[in-house]
Amino acid sequence: MIEEMRENKAFVSFEGFIGRYDYFLNLVLLNMISILFTTPLTGYYLTGADNLSSLFNFTSFFMQAPLGVRIWGIIGSIIISYVIVSNVIRRLNDINGEENKCMNYGISAIFIILAFGYVFPSILALLIYLVGTIVAFWVLLKKGKITGERPYDYRKQFNWGALFGTWIWGLINKSYKTLWMLLLWCTPWGLLFAIYCGIKGNEWAGKNRDWDNLEQFNKSQEKQGIIFVVLNVIVVPAIIFALTMTLVMGTVFYITSNNGDTQKLDKTIEKLETAMNSLGSIYFEGHEITKDENKYYVLSNDWRGYSFQEKKDILDMAASMASTERNKVEKQSAKYSKTTELPRTKIYSQETKELLGEFIMDKKVQENGSFKEYLSASMKAYQFYKPTK
Repeated sequence: MIEEMRENKAFVSFEGFIGRYDYFLNLVLLNMISILFTTPLTGYYLTGADNLSSLFNFTSFFMQAPLGVRIWGIIGSIIISYVIVSNVIRRLNDINGEENKCMNYGISAIFIILAFGYVFPSILALLIYLVGTIVAFWVLLKKGKITGERPYDYRKQFNWGALFGTWIWGLINKSYKTLWMLLLWCTPWGLLFAIYCGIKGNEWAGKNRDWDNLEQFNKSQEKQGIIFVVLNVIVVPAIIFALTMTLVMGTVFYITSNNGDTQKLDKTIEKLETAMNSLGSIYFEGHEITKDENKYYVLSNDWRGYSFQEKKDILDMAASMASTERNKVEKQSAKYSKTTELPRTKIYSQETKELLGEFIMDKKVQENGSFKEYLSASMKAYQFYKPTK
């Protein structure tokens, strides 16, 4: 059977077998394409949630999505499942050394269900994703009986320098396709393109530069890999951390050094308050601070366009601004905080004055609940409502 089967690296095909390298390459390309189909549905999930827990209610969310979004998601799932199954069957042929129809159909069914996981109830969907992820890694990493017997090919070795260095690595190795990273790095395709560069790196570098021998090539790529890994994992984060700490320590030193000069310190605090109010003016049309409630007003159309995370940030910002204003009025330094003001801070529509957002925490859980209960209650505490007009 092995002699009768041919290698088939095509992006879509059910015939023959495919090795780990080309299978992985096709998966990366498929994920780049799948972003086009998943983005509208993902965007609807994030912007249509009324509270954090509702994000996990996949079935109802999908059914409530606009018809065009649902159709686009289903079309995408059909295309994605068709392409992935065509690759999985060839990969299983390589793993088994022959065509095993029972295994091919069984594992293909898992990938098809995985492609439509968003239509299942949340608990079942999470179970599907867990099982599907385990199976997907097994199919990817399992050594094939056919391709596993082949001699070492340096071109199919993953290049870590190309992954972490992308376009800089490309300039060094005359692999100018990596310059696409300059356009893609801040998009959903950025990480996938970096992985693609890692897969194709050895092939590109081997072709585009003159090497005396394989040993020289391997040593050069190994050194570049170490340099770019160290730069991305250690040096750059260390620089960012150092700059952040310098800013924090400089602020602390400035405040403590002016501890005796209350007038200057008051001016600094006033500037910070002005900056926060200026930021708040982007979102809020006005506000009222009463004894029992902090009312902040937003435009209904703006509110409709915010994602759940943005609504949460806006409510948190309103609570922080309210605490600052209360402390200023009562001449207290830290009596009020975001935590104290969040339960009585509410977001209203500027036009209709209807309630759009609030924080409702179960007091019993807050005072006597376990950590698990407290975490669950916190997830449900942020309540957001859609404007009626």
